[in-house]
Amino acid sequence: MNELHEKQHLSPTNFCAQVCMVRDLFYKMEWGTDYDAVADEVASTLPYITNPELIRRAVWQYREFVKVKESEKQFVDANSLRPSSDVEGMSDGEKILRKLIEPYQGKLIYVDIWGTWCAPCRENLKESWRVREALKDYDIVYLFLANNSSDEAWKSVISEYNLTGPNCVHYNLPEDQQNAIERYIGVNGYPTYKLIDKEGVIHPLNWLHSDNLNSLIETIDKMNK
Repeated sequence: MNELHEKQHLSPTNFCAQVCMVRDLFYKMEWGTDYDAVADEVASTLPYITNPELIRRAVWQYREFVKVKESEKQFVDANSLRPSSDVEGMSDGEKILRKLIEPYQGKLIYVDIWGTWCAPCRENLKESWRVREALKDYDIVYLFLANNSSDEAWKSVISEYNLTGPNCVHYNLPEDQQNAIERYIGVNGYPTYKLIDKEGVIHPLNWLHSDNLNSLIETIDKMNK
């Protein structure tokens, strides 16, 4: 009886509008980094949702969003987040990059140049755990360089996708220094991946990320000899 009443109460247009509003909420909770802005959006939208199932889904998704944000407050692993002061005062792209990788000489270095604003970058970062799992037996360092990203959004993505660990290194350099590095290594789009071998030679890495891990493993095996 209640279900029939709901169907009579909601015209198709009204129901479709509610679906669209919930879908927009999901998108903002998926990609949003500003906790207060998302909370305000949920608070202003939910009163217009009358379908019980849509309300249930929206509330569940918001609770998951809150869990993620709460975990970010406890974000630790400061060793993964390196300060830009490591290369303070430097302007030459090659020298900046060489300074960043200096502590990891003799290791393979996987370079990921990305931005919090870049949807393809974030989609790949979601799956980056597959890459690290596949390469867990290799002595490799993951160097993530963020482009044009606020510190808040930068830390949020790193925490959300669990991009930390003893072999994960993150920098969010000032724009001029990041641009200098990108010019030096030849960045033409985002994300861009490079491999730096044990001798410090930079190699292009044109691949489909976790979709073709075998190709990456073959490449690394050749460099690891």
